[in-house]
Amino acid sequence: MLIDWLVGMRGEKRVNSWWGKVLWSALIAAAAATLTCACDLMLDPFGTSKAWLIAANKKPFWYWFNGGPYLKGLPAGMGKNGIPIGNFVSWWLLAFVVVFVFYLFFQRPDRISGRLVNTIPILIYFYGYITIALGALYLNKYVNGMNQVALIGFFTMMPVILASVIKLVWEYT
Repeated sequence: MLIDWLVGMRGEKRVNSWWGKVLWSALIAAAAATLTCACDLMLDPFGTSKAWLIAANKKPFWYWFNGGPYLKGLPAGMGKNGIPIGNFVSWWLLAFVVVFVFYLFFQRPDRISGRLVNTIPILIYFYGYITIALGALYLNKYVNGMNQVALIGFFTMMPVILASVIKLVWEYT
């Protein structure tokens, strides 16, 4: 929804040829998949950190046996440190395929639109960002390096939030 709204499609397909629809669906899907990975760059280190064991005496939400190169210096709660690159590739591919198929075959023009409907996706995205970022900053008390997770989230998720706020202000003022 967020990508569709940001590009101003309102659920419509503005191309007539089959290849045009395929290309446009692929572009929307690639943008949505990249947005998913931007979220995951912050969510995975947050969810797998050793800080959960120290702060709450709770096992992390998930872990990798072999770890990986992404944020290898951040201590893992279980398994080896770091996040495998294949994790991000998989999330990107999964989001791409789901959005591509949906947008190509099932997307219809928006039945309703307006400030509230257009604001909901950005509020959900911002809530996810702020919750994880503040949680990571709090957990930095227990495991040094969690502030990196919040900083990564700022640089990967905040540009979309700012672009959305600019678009909201532009459309409704």
